Amino acid sequence: MVCGLGAATLATTVSGRRDMVALVAGFGVAVVWLWPEPVWVGGMVALVAVLGLRWSRLGPLSAIVAGALAGLWVHVLQGYGLPGWSAVALAAAVPGTAVVLTHRSSRFAPPALREDALLTICVLGLMVAAAPALSTGWRSAATMNVEPGRGVQPATDLWVPLGLVAVVSLGGLHTLWRRG
Repeated sequence: MVCGLGAATLATTVSGRRDMVALVAGFGVAVVWLWPEPVWVGGMVALVAVLGLRWSRLGPLSAIVAGALAGLWVHVLQGYGLPGWSAVALAAAVPGTAVVLTHRSSRFAPPALREDALLTICVLGLMVAAAPALSTGWRSAATMNVEPGRGVQPATDLWVPLGLVAVVSLGGLHTLWRRG
């Protein structure tokens, strides 16, 4: 989810031939050489989103990351059973559509909407980056609390719905705050 949303959001900042080359290069490198590692993907998305909130245009950096996220999404889609050719087409269509629609109409991704999307992918990126460590810690704590005769109780992933509620709530508060 972070790969698809991040690719679409960051692709709206692509402008010019140099950025398009960077987008395609990032996509190609990610499809051929990279593998989606949640900590790295989440950290990369959060970092670029924070930089994008600070500076409105990051140029080739956001284009490379948008392409890389789309390329990494190919591997995720293939992991869900989608054939390679259709995974590549779907993953390439997301940032491609965002670029075309952004250049066609300035109303497609106005700065206020882009900031909200960057904030959303930043929070999601941080959650994805932290999820493996939190999950491991949660399971370790559950294993250490074994009661005699009951065995190991499965760890409940309560932090997932709580995180989703927090993200949605913070997004709503941010939107209300921006409207004044």
